[in-house]
Amino acid sequence: MNTTTTDTAEPEGAAHAQRPRRLGTLGHAIDRRLERLQKDYLSGSPSARGDLARLRRGVGKGVADIPEVWEYTLTAVPKALQWDRDEPCPAELAAHAALTLYAANQQSMPIPAHRPGISFGRAAGELARANERSGQAVARRFTAVTAAGSMRGILTHMQGLIAQMRSEGIGFDYARLADDLLDLLDPVRASRVRLAWGRDFYRITTATDEDSDTTTTESTGE
Repeated sequence: MNTTTTDTAEPEGAAHAQRPRRLGTLGHAIDRRLERLQKDYLSGSPSARGDLARLRRGVGKGVADIPEVWEYTLTAVPKALQWDRDEPCPAELAAHAALTLYAANQQSMPIPAHRPGISFGRAAGELARANERSGQAVARRFTAVTAAGSMRGILTHMQGLIAQMRSEGIGFDYARLADDLLDLLDPVRASRVRLAWGRDFYRITTATDEDSDTTTTESTGE
């Protein structure tokens, strides 16, 4: 069960503001880890750069495949979400994916890739608007993420979008992503995550289109 609590919201009146930020037990733990890692990396810490390099080696790999990242991924999972079975628990899968994908997004970016309050769906919408020529391709890949029937399929398509986000300087809330991925592993909650991502993607793209139309009309006096 992914218990959620209310965290900080975007400033009142922010353009196209989303729902208040809500993080669950896993999300809060990942958030604390990301805040420290990101702060150290952006301040030029060689240790943080090394940590990110190791985490990037785990992108697309299984939790058990890259022992050198266990000190970051396994230790990020709160005790309440752990289990003692032979296979990785859902929280371990979600933590591994969120932390390694963050490392891929942050690579060589001089600005934060972990942006609290910005969902994956909204960031994908920002990406679609960043380059109109590739907007439809982004939309197709985003649809592939939401339609994927397995966690491996979701992460495969997500990796491609995150690589494009890095090139455009776009990030999003990786603590929220950890919670979302955990919920995607629960058949009861998975559809809620997909719907929320879809709403955020199309709300940001549609709202931007409407703003552009309004600006054009005002400037031409029509």
